[in-house]
Parts: sequence; structure tokens; C-alpha cells
Amino acid sequence: MESRKLTILDRYFRAWALVIPVTSVLVVPGIQGTIPGYIFSFLLIFALLVCKLDSSKINTFKDMFVFTYIFIIMILISQLINGTINIPSLERVILVNKLDINTEIFRGSLFTQSLYLIPCIILFCFIKNYYSKDWDKYIFWGIGIYAIFGLYEFFYYIIFNEFGDFLTNRNFGEHETIRLGNQLMTIAGFTFQRINGLALEPSMFAFTVLPFWIYSIHTKRKRLSLILLCSLLLTASTTAFIGIILYYCYAILKSNQLRNFFIFTFGLLVILLFWDYVYAILDKTIFQKMFMKTESGIDRSNFFMEHLSYFQDSSFLTKLFGIGFGYVRSTDFFTTILVNNGIVGFCLFSLLFAYPLFTLKNSYKNMGIKMALVVIYTTMMVSIPEFSFLSTWLFLGIAYKEVFNQNKVYIESNIEKNKRNKMEELK
Repeated sequence: MESRKLTILDRYFRAWALVIPVTSVLVVPGIQGTIPGYIFSFLLIFALLVCKLDSSKINTFKDMFVFTYIFIIMILISQLINGTINIPSLERVILVNKLDINTEIFRGSLFTQSLYLIPCIILFCFIKNYYSKDWDKYIFWGIGIYAIFGLYEFFYYIIFNEFGDFLTNRNFGEHETIRLGNQLMTIAGFTFQRINGLALEPSMFAFTVLPFWIYSIHTKRKRLSLILLCSLLLTASTTAFIGIILYYCYAILKSNQLRNFFIFTFGLLVILLFWDYVYAILDKTIFQKMFMKTESGIDRSNFFMEHLSYFQDSSFLTKLFGIGFGYVRSTDFFTTILVNNGIVGFCLFSLLFAYPLFTLKNSYKNMGIKMALVVIYTTMMVSIPEFSFLSTWLFLGIAYKEVFNQNKVYIESNIEKNKRNKMEELK
């Protein structure tokens, strides 16, 4: 692999990997979407063009073309439907551009949100065809810096009782469905800043870190996995707890019975010893939202029902293809994608995750990749309506590259087996 370390693309990704998790720092202050990861993604096209022509390069551009072609077809169908069939009033949903409630065909947000998707497609196609396990080192450097900055903010507030964010080029644009910026929480008389680091808010920080945390466990990076777990817990985010519980349920089911017994016993002991604190944390982050005792929980429930009702009241064709990509943004991705892209869009997106889940073999590393995808998909559908996080597409790309490598090994082993059989027949 030494020769790969000298390639342009290998060096390029080393720098890119450091900023892939970042979602709130702008390269050009005041211009939305100019986060470092997106800039690297767009510039990758030029880096690819100067590289020698090979199968990986051809397949990367081919994948980009196929992805873009399907996306454009989906957009055109939805806009054609909007122009021929009446859709329910847009006043009933949370629009990305809420200042314009009259335009139904080719809304401005369709184009702006598509611009956010393009760098994600580029990253996915690139990783799908070029990823090497040697890149993991730089991927983990990136998430390590991301988590440490969040921990720095947490401890800075504890020590000085003020926010420690010193960055001025942060993106805290208007989002009706989330609370952006620094957030405080008080549990058992202890007030602390919920970690949001270089993300827009704590749940988005947790959404970004979760797959890296799982992947670090399955690539046996124990110290980093502990740092990431600590940062997840300090977000005090429902998203973090959903992801952690999902993963540990899988881990317990897959481990041996004796280990299960010790894990269960130890966990129960910790809960009983610190029950007051545990209950206070769960009550603040989960129970109050589940039983709609908080404004956030009530809003989420209402938004979900309103968008689901909008979808149900739509025509059959609109239910199939949606009203248009990037039109609405609810508090969950499930109703967001149903309204925007319909049943077809929801199925295509789900299939993108399902294919590697069902085709990858169950090696320890592969199970980490698969669980990372499960956690990403679940938390998106439940609480994070964000398609444009590069970390999501990074892990999708890694999963598809591992599927390709697995199929390649299978084909090569079959060819070798056939050669041996023919030689034996000749003897």
C-alpha cells in the first residue's frame, strides 16, 4: 500500500477526512453551505480529472451519473404531478423556505437543497470506488478532533461558567424545527453545557459521532471509542441514547451468555447505585419527550402527525413521488422524505442502506459497519431530518466498497477453483 500513499487522491483524502464531521463552520462567513467538507467535495472533481484514467475513476463518474440521473428523473416526475394535480395547501407543513407558501412548482428550496446533496453524492461515489482501510487512520483523526473540541467546550463551561466557543464563522441559520447553538441543562442541581462542538446542536453532534463510535469499537480503537462514548453521553441527547441503546442491544445479543450475565449485572448495579442521577438524566432526555411533557416532545409529536396527515391527504401519484425534493423539513426524516419524495423516494433511500446490510458477511469489522448504518438510518427516521451530513455518506461509501471487495474475493476464488479443477481433469 506504500504506492497508494503517494497518490494525489490519497493525500487529498487525508486532508478532507479531518473536516468531514464538521457541519457548522463556514469557510466563507455568511454564505450558507461553505463548510470545509463541501468545499473539498466540489474540488475533488478537479483532483479526479488530473489523475490517470483507471477503472476506479471511470466507475466513480459512472456512479455519479447514475445517481444524478435517477435524482433528476424523480424531481421532474414530482414537478409534473404538481403541475397537473392539485396538492394540499403548503400552509399545513414546515417549509424549508417558509416565506413563500404559494409556489408549488420548482420552488427555490428544491435547488438550494439539491446543492447540499451534490457534495454528499460526490463523497459517496468517491469512497465507494477508492476507499482503503489505510484511510481509517485519518477518518478517526477527524472525528477525534471533532469530539475533543466538544469536550473542551463542556469543561470550559464547568470551570469558567461561560461558553468557550471562540469561533466566529459559525453557521446558525434559521431552522424552525431545532434549537441551535449552545444549550444548558440542569440535572440534580448541576448545570452544564450540552456538547454540540462543531455541529449545529447536541443531537446533530450525537448523530455525527454515533457511527464513528461504533466503527472505532469494531476496528479495535479502544481509547478513541471511550472518548467518543464520553462525548455522546455529555450531549444529553435523545439521539445519542437511542443510538447507544441500539448498539448495546446488538452487542449483548451477539456476545456469549456468561458475558451477557456480567454486563447485565454490572449495568444493573450502576443504575441502582446512581438511580437518582440516572432517572433524572433519562427523565430530561427521553421520558419527558416520550410522554410529551416538554415543548420539544409536544412539537415533535404534532409535526409528525401534521406531515403524516398531509401525506395521507395527497393524491395517489403525489404519495408515490412526493411534492418535490427539499420542499419541507419536519423534525423526523420519515415524514420529511414521505412528503418530499413519496413512497418511491423512501424505498430508494431505504434500499441504499438495506443492500449492504443484507450482502455484507458478518465479520467483526463488517458488523460494525452494518450497525453504524442501522443507527444512522434509525436516528434519521426518528429525530434527525438531515440528509446532507457527509458522515452518513462516508459510511455508506465504506459499506459499498466492502461489498465490492467481498464480491471481488468471491469471484477470484471461484476463478482459481475452476483453474484447479481443469488442471486436475487434464491430469
